[in-house]
Amino acid sequence: MNIYGYFTSFRINGYQIFADKNSYSHEIMSLFNENMKVVKKEEIDGEVYLSTYYSVSVSDFISRLEIMGYTYERAMTDFNNSFN
Repeated sequence: MNIYGYFTSFRINGYQIFADKNSYSHEIMSLFNENMKVVKKEEIDGEVYLSTYYSVSVSDFISRLEIMGYTYERAMTDFNNSFN
């Protein structure tokens, strides 16, 4: 198997929030754990490709964000204060 590089994409409900090639965000990765990891292996035209996904329900994701101090109230306050 050859390694050609990788692409990272952070999406919520299909909406892309972050994307990069040959790099990933440590901040975004800190939101996930190994239990959320899904590895998919597929062969296309004799080449083997590995894809790694992290999948979590919205309610579990919100709980993780709140534990880290990212609450809806804080986001709204920061957003509103950004106009001052």
